[in-house]
Amino acid sequence: MILTFLASYAQEEAKSASDNLKWSIRNGFKKGKAWNTYVFGYEFKDGTFYIIKEEAEMVREIFRQYLNGNGTPAIAKYLNEQGVKTKQITHGGMAG
Repeated sequence: MILTFLASYAQEEAKSASDNLKWSIRNGFKKGKAWNTYVFGYEFKDGTFYIIKEEAEMVREIFRQYLNGNGTPAIAKYLNEQGVKTKQITHGGMAG
């Protein structure tokens, strides 16, 4: 009985934390603030996103592949075969 109570309490705490994070992100969007500034193809500087020209063509290719019906696994495989590094690896940042 105690275990059931503790599990229920933990589940509610996790849901509350999730709801708080969602609210924070939505509230930031309403104010025009970026939630994640590690976006492949862009650099975030002084509150503004700037296109990284060296990465822009690969972003276009990702969208082309998606519009041609390729899913995430196929696109990821293509990117790996091309040796494309993630934003985290490329710039030493923390994706997330």
